[in-house]
Amino acid sequence: QITLPSSITSIEAYAFSGCTSITQITIPNSVNNIGEHSFSYCTSITTIELSNSIQTISPFSFNHLESLESIVIPESVNDIQNYAFSNCRKIKSLTLNNGLKIIGPQSFSFNFELLSIELPDSVVEIQQYCFYRCLKLQSIKLNNQIKTIANFSFSHCSMLSGTLTIPDSVTRINSYAFYSCSKI
Repeated sequence: QITLPSSITSIEAYAFSGCTSITQITIPNSVNNIGEHSFSYCTSITTIELSNSIQTISPFSFNHLESLESIVIPESVNDIQNYAFSNCRKIKSLTLNNGLKIIGPQSFSFNFELLSIELPDSVVEIQQYCFYRCLKLQSIKLNNQIKTIANFSFSHCSMLSGTLTIPDSVTRINSYAFYSCSKI
């Protein structure tokens, strides 16, 4: 476990990357920046509590947290950048709060245990490969603000089933967006 003091305002790139014995982290509300790869490959982290001051989750920040089972994205976050939570293979629960506008490329790809996604009304863009190969993903609730479903966004989500409602706001579904989703 790491306890960070409230005097910290920034956690820079690779600060704790590869620290495989960390099991939980609480990022105090004083932190407004988390750098690239800051916690990547911390394979034993099971719990993260994010600061309510962070606006952007940088690329690869929490990539390959192979023991993490759930994550709540605070309302302060408006941008989740590429590969931020990719390869967190045990995440079952993902809570995206209002305030989030952009979900970057491969942000949640290869999260094999993720069961469902509900996009808050604030999300206007999901980029390519965003939820690629989330193999146990069963349901998606898209909001009425999404205009484009990017390339491979939900490709190979083989357990996605039932009725998929594409909202009227969508004007474009790009190549392979739902490729190999054989149950919808």
